[in-house]
Amino acid sequence: MLHIDGDMIAYRVACAVGDEGDAGLIGWTIDSFMSKNILIHFGELEPYHVYLSGKTNFRYDVAITAPYKGNRANKPRPVHLPAARQHLIDLYGATVSVNCEADDTISIAATQDGGTVVSLDKDFDQLTNPIFNFVTFETRQATQFEATKTLYKQFLTGDAVDNIIGVEGCGPGMASELIDGCTKEADMMLICIDQLGSNRFLENAGLVFLRRDSHPQAGFITQVACEVLDEVQENINEE
Repeated sequence: MLHIDGDMIAYRVACAVGDEGDAGLIGWTIDSFMSKNILIHFGELEPYHVYLSGKTNFRYDVAITAPYKGNRANKPRPVHLPAARQHLIDLYGATVSVNCEADDTISIAATQDGGTVVSLDKDFDQLTNPIFNFVTFETRQATQFEATKTLYKQFLTGDAVDNIIGVEGCGPGMASELIDGCTKEADMMLICIDQLGSNRFLENAGLVFLRRDSHPQAGFITQVACEVLDEVQENINEE
């Protein structure tokens, strides 16, 4: 099963056609892209599903430090983006998420059913599924421990694209220095809480973590908030 990131395809195609381009090219361009960049690299009978993000998203309520995606408020969207999304819905049966993002619905489906995620989004490195890059045509796959490290590094760095604020001055290099030497998840959590503080850690966890129904970390946020955080904070205070 292929779990295809429709948000990324719709946006790239709309940008490629251009705001002054012929709207009639949208469908042809998407069909060509789907065939040449994705489907041709898998068996003809390989099932697939396309996912799009809806207008509602729980993260808008989670964000406290800065508005989620607030840095995009005044950025114009490609003129033909709605047409590109509609083509994916009409011809490819794309489903639209409710109160979350396509990244979440992809993560839920991929961890439940297995299969390959098709996207350029590095957020999917939180998963252990194969991830197919539709530009380089390469596939990568993380172990569970590698995926866990990626998650905690994201807590520290935040995400400038989505206006998620990380530790000041902490980029990928610093995050790797802090997390890569850890041998247990509890140690990663200690580092993140030490760097961010407990409230900011919980906020970033709620913003960064991709939702999953069937996964070793499916109850991650609840576990951290209700059972782990107090104990970890006590350990920090004792040091």
